[in-house]
Amino acid sequence: MLEPHGRAAATTGLGALPRSGIPLYIQVAGLLRRRLEAGVWGLGECIPPIEALMQEYGVSRITMRQALAELERDSLVRRVQGKGTVVTRDSNTDRWLILPTE
Repeated sequence: MLEPHGRAAATTGLGALPRSGIPLYIQVAGLLRRRLEAGVWGLGECIPPIEALMQEYGVSRITMRQALAELERDSLVRRVQGKGTVVTRDSNTDRWLILPTE
């Protein structure tokens, strides 16, 4: 996890959140996208609440909301008031070319 105030690299079971020029919310969105691709949450399932994701990734509420907004923009999830964030598209049906950034 990130140390307070995001001063150090964070390592979760899914990857690291290193210091870089890439905004933190984009990094978190990428990690969540990988979990969707791995089938951690299936089509129609709710992902964990924002509070749980915030704690898991050690980020603020606004960072997590921005990360989820990225996934929503890509039509992978839909946020439903009173229900949570629901997986709306199987990301495995889409093929993305992922290039290394380092």
